[in-house]
Amino acid sequence: MHDTLPTESHLTFESILLAEPWQVFVVIVGTMVLGIFLLTIVELEDLNLFISILSNYLSEVLLAVWFYAVGSNLYRMRPPGARLSLRRFVFNLVYFLLYSLILLIASAQILSTWNFSSFGLQLMILLPFHLYAIVAAIAIVAFVAKALVCVAERQDVPFHAYTGTFLLLFFFPFGIWNVQPRIQAIIRDRIHHEDDLAGNLVDS
Repeated sequence: MHDTLPTESHLTFESILLAEPWQVFVVIVGTMVLGIFLLTIVELEDLNLFISILSNYLSEVLLAVWFYAVGSNLYRMRPPGARLSLRRFVFNLVYFLLYSLILLIASAQILSTWNFSSFGLQLMILLPFHLYAIVAAIAIVAFVAKALVCVAERQDVPFHAYTGTFLLLFFFPFGIWNVQPRIQAIIRDRIHHEDDLAGNLVDS
């Protein structure tokens, strides 16, 4: 494997990477369930809708943070020749979050005013952005799945090699029970490797 961290750790969000699967599941799914629960019980008033939107959006932000933590750190551990674009990955994450916020606000506005007359026009305007949001979501999952398998296999891999991981991540959060332990193992091995390097430098 190509080591880009010879003397110091560049790991970010280490606590997320080493979290237990149930912890990731509870935090993200718990926030998601809370948002849905609030949406079903609140009255269609501005303040109540704002609280519900905020809770729903928070779950998406937490999920994006998890994907970024995993994807960006695995990218730094990628083997030579691995075809991965971190810039495109980050762009897709930011785009998806911005679009999700706009979609939630637009939906809340329609629900709060019961004004469906302009719904068709808004749908036509949002359609191309919505289509790319779907593409972005697929690309985000594919990036993390490929990065995980590339690091584990220590070489660039074709799509069929990480299809299973892709599907597990795509059906997040249920796939977290399989994927998070694999991430933990890679990160712990990385930390152990860095500690050994640091120890050798001290001894020399």
